[in-house]
Amino acid sequence: MKVDVANFASCQEMAKKTLDAYGKIDGLVNNAAIFMSVPAEKGSFQTITEAEWDRIMAVNVKGLWLCAKAVVPAMQQRKQGSIVNISSNMAFNGGQGMMHYVVSKAAVVGFSRVLAREIGGDNIRVNTLAPGSTMSEEQPTEDAMKNYERTASTRILKRIEQPEDLVGTALYLLSDLSSFVTGQVILVNGGAVLH
Repeated sequence: MKVDVANFASCQEMAKKTLDAYGKIDGLVNNAAIFMSVPAEKGSFQTITEAEWDRIMAVNVKGLWLCAKAVVPAMQQRKQGSIVNISSNMAFNGGQGMMHYVVSKAAVVGFSRVLAREIGGDNIRVNTLAPGSTMSEEQPTEDAMKNYERTASTRILKRIEQPEDLVGTALYLLSDLSSFVTGQVILVNGGAVLH
């Protein structure tokens, strides 16, 4: 279903429809973000507009908070669940010209750690997956491809990161294979940033 993660009523509707269809919610992946496919303004911290800062924060930070608020009560009833919040390796290495994005993705790490402590008593795990630059567009532009290739050349594993590269780690964090893992950050970036 279509969800506006910056709108609590929309997030609540997502949770309700999921419960109506499946009777439970086992996991939540907070992946919605403004970056490439929904482009963000780029520039120094002095040239980014206040409206653009607020737009990034509304989706990239407030959105995961609202989705968690909508979904966690169902997990608490069953005393189980797993939340995976998507950050970025840019939270660990900075990223010039994208302060609003980098700050939003650093906030994901802090949010995940606090939420892990708050709901751990209900046997709900909260972890952060931090990918590198991932080719997530179906039809990347020529400029985007040049950026992906340039990034690939700086990694230990010298290839363009694909969405499929994140699936194994996400499934691990959502499954019982990670039943004693919470409050952690796992970087999946081909060795672009070592943490």
